[in-house]
Amino acid sequence: MVKKTNFKTISIKGARTHNLKNIDIELPLQKITCVYGPSGSGKSSLAFHTILAESKRRYLNSLPNDIKFFWNMPTAAEVDSIYPVLPVWGLAQSNPILGSRPNLADTMGLSEHLQRMWQDYGKEFCPEHREELVPENWDDTFLSLLEMKGWNRDEDVLHFFIERGIYQEKFGSETTPARSYSFEKSDIDTFNSSDLYWEIFRVKIKSLDKVAKKIKEIGLSKDKVLFCVKDRGNLDPLPRQDMLKCKKCDYQKKKVFLEPTEFSPYNAAGACTRCNGHGMNLEYDREKVVKYPYLSIGEGAISILESSHFSHFYPLLVKELKKEKISLTVPFSSLPEKKIWKILEEGLGRYPGLKVCYDYLESKRYKRTVRIFSRKLKSEVLCEDCTGTRVNKKTHDLIIPDFSYFNYKELWLQTPEKLLELLNKTKKNWTDNKLKKRFEAIINLLMVSKDLGLSTIPLWKKAKYLSSSEYQRALLTKILSYQGSGSLFVLDEPSFDLSLDEQTKLYNCLIKIRDQGNTILLVEHSEYLRTCSDFLVEMGPGAGPDGGKIISQKVNRKKALKPPKIKLKKSKKYKENILVKSFKFDGGLFPELKIPLKETTIFYGSSGYRKDHYCKNVILDTLSFISTGEPIGSMKDVDQELISGDFNFEKVLSFDSSLGKVSSRSSVGTSIGLSPEVRKYLANLPISRELGLEKGHFSPNSELGRCTSCEGRGVKEIEMSFLEDIILVCDDCSGKKLKPYLASISDGTFTAYDAFRLPMIDIIPRLSLTPKFQKIWSLVELLNLSYLSLDRSLSSLSGGERMRIKLLSQLSAKIENSFLFFDNISSGLSTKELEKIYDFIDSLKNLGNTVFIVDQNPALIERTSSAISAT
Repeated sequence: MVKKTNFKTISIKGARTHNLKNIDIELPLQKITCVYGPSGSGKSSLAFHTILAESKRRYLNSLPNDIKFFWNMPTAAEVDSIYPVLPVWGLAQSNPILGSRPNLADTMGLSEHLQRMWQDYGKEFCPEHREELVPENWDDTFLSLLEMKGWNRDEDVLHFFIERGIYQEKFGSETTPARSYSFEKSDIDTFNSSDLYWEIFRVKIKSLDKVAKKIKEIGLSKDKVLFCVKDRGNLDPLPRQDMLKCKKCDYQKKKVFLEPTEFSPYNAAGACTRCNGHGMNLEYDREKVVKYPYLSIGEGAISILESSHFSHFYPLLVKELKKEKISLTVPFSSLPEKKIWKILEEGLGRYPGLKVCYDYLESKRYKRTVRIFSRKLKSEVLCEDCTGTRVNKKTHDLIIPDFSYFNYKELWLQTPEKLLELLNKTKKNWTDNKLKKRFEAIINLLMVSKDLGLSTIPLWKKAKYLSSSEYQRALLTKILSYQGSGSLFVLDEPSFDLSLDEQTKLYNCLIKIRDQGNTILLVEHSEYLRTCSDFLVEMGPGAGPDGGKIISQKVNRKKALKPPKIKLKKSKKYKENILVKSFKFDGGLFPELKIPLKETTIFYGSSGYRKDHYCKNVILDTLSFISTGEPIGSMKDVDQELISGDFNFEKVLSFDSSLGKVSSRSSVGTSIGLSPEVRKYLANLPISRELGLEKGHFSPNSELGRCTSCEGRGVKEIEMSFLEDIILVCDDCSGKKLKPYLASISDGTFTAYDAFRLPMIDIIPRLSLTPKFQKIWSLVELLNLSYLSLDRSLSSLSGGERMRIKLLSQLSAKIENSFLFFDNISSGLSTKELEKIYDFIDSLKNLGNTVFIVDQNPALIERTSSAISAT
């Protein structure tokens, strides 16, 4: 039932974050609102850096101090007021996961469901017959225990005792037994009321079958009763009924009493003991030790022996190989594999072997440089104990009786598609209503993941290895499975890498969440999702300083009923092509591709085909190896039989919107290479030469020029244990990051501080640029980035700005006769911006380049003459 509220809108007053121009806006509650406009116009500043950030900050401030202490408190957004502030969910357009434990199931929110299911309903099963194990007869278990003690079956008498208080509760204070157990004598004695344990009955061992019945008649549980034989020592507890056996074979197993924590790899009790819950172990990888197998040993195939640590082993190896008549001039891959690796790793003669090198590196792991060096030689290898499932052996054989297709260990090896198929297949077997409800919740979540193209990715796949698109869709699966009301969902381009059919399914999920009484705010460039939204907000009119205003806000009265059809150009026949054979992957079939040489081709279709993943990891590595002799990534993805054609590329390059690892000091100017040119200009000013200044004097990252008080940050951060951290502008440099006298140096038009603070369009045209930097500036103008300042932090850029910065930094050099791969270039760009960038990318084919684009944007698909569908 939708919860009613007195408010009809979220009211934002005086928003000034980044380039927002003190805007006021009313966003309707329980509706889908789409914010759109040019890249850099302030969409993310409004949705994420104002509404989401402030809502999150206020929520964290509402928590108790002992919990709040462990969170990084976000700073207050530059806004006068937001009301009401709702519980908020945010979906960013990147994969921030760096840890090695989280996997796909965790990201989707599936792990918690499955862990609770197997905890509550899992039973021990025979691994051979898949039959539920039954408890062994308690009398037989007790008899086995007595036989182990060596007691006489016909003569010995068993005496059974309970605590004095329990005895009086059961039989009354007036009734007393004939015997009690004396701890002073460590034996049975005539009754003494001061003894702690009193006798309840006794039987001969041969009448053992009567014990359970007598205990039940008295109304006691077995764990309250102890026993002993006179003159045979201490009291012992009754045996637990903890042995299980299979009805069809002799298989026996001790019953495992599991706590809830033992089903989670994030807890020491539930994590695999071998890999500590990571699912993978780091081991030295032969492919990294011999990084270039196409080289000979004499040419440096064994990279580890070229390091300063172990170079003295190389002459010893050469001597032994010559004795064994093993060639030093043929490619390493052509040598007898077993023999050469046995010598390399185990050693021969005076050559000690690589295992000695490995042991040395492990003994020096306390040194950071050694850890970095050894990590480059290692790869993650599937844990043999848990096969990547991360869970402890104690839980491996548990099976839910109404769902006996696989045990708890096998469960994590499935794909969402396989799990969904088997759950639907067993629906008729579900008799327990609670179990049925839990299974239905899992089915709903898996259905969403299927609609978003995640069906073929194994549940155990590490989250850090998911592409940005896959991670976003996995998180979206969790969000779209939400059951509740009164929340706000802020989503950044949820249509990223989704086909129009998949966008339709996404929109249907959004409607369900909206109709539950929730509010949805989309930052979106998809024209289809925009026309489906209830309320539209256009930001602009331009980017950067020219943006930050609301151009229009209105109720959308012309909603799209169905996605538009893509109008493909008439296909041409090309004489020269790269032929990529069809191949199988994760239960699917990757289609055959014909990529025309020296043309622009776009590859589109369902995200379930994982186009970007296989194009990057298989096609690009193979093309690079065939053309240049080296793969872009790893040799394990190279398959020369997969690709054929008459080509010989100088380079094979990959472009996407990922900027890799960036720090808080990473800026636009350092990324595109213009900041050094500006520093050079400032250092060559007459006043700078008189003062003996160098380029480093104008850099906040250099000790020569940065403010010593704030270390070139421009602000000082005061950490508060239980409150928000306080950020103050540095008093010494007034936020300019440089030493005051350096920041004020001027050429008569602008100061050193202004050179990095003002938009590039106001600074760069005044400089006398070399041809190299003139080309960079031309690209800046072409890609519409001239409104950015040189010291603008990369972390503050929008998705579209990041994409264009990455393109600019990689395309500034001259590229000819190369294979250029572009992954989802439409990310964060409006249609007009995208058309301009496409024209630039398409022009690269005129230099003899082959351009291959993986993207779902209909505008791109319709403009490209060579379009290949994955379906």
